[in-house]
Amino acid sequence: MRDFGISTMPVCEKGKFRGIITDSSIVSKVVASAHNPKREHARSVMTNGMPKVSVGCDIAEAAKIMASHQVHYLPVVHNGGKFVGLLTLDDLVKESLALASMVLAKTDKKTSSSESKK
Repeated sequence: MRDFGISTMPVCEKGKFRGIITDSSIVSKVVASAHNPKREHARSVMTNGMPKVSVGCDIAEAAKIMASHQVHYLPVVHNGGKFVGLLTLDDLVKESLALASMVLAKTDKKTSSSESKK
């Protein structure tokens, strides 16, 4: 992830989407816990059960899903759960600043409320 400058990586098994690993999940579940990263498996740090969209989903609907689930990325899958790609907030910015702003407004509220609880 460091070598490619990415903060999010999909986890797939036999082409099917299984979850997401983020740089923050590695930090919180491996580094902060002083676990040996060479002994950890993807399943121990990935997030699963997150919302997904199908290839035919329009961008406005995808943005609504991102906003309602307060996430900056959505896995895109084809029939049967085959992983096709990852739709990100950066992708929304390129297509529609209004949709990206809507997602950001919802996710900023989540961040602000979790920071105020600290």
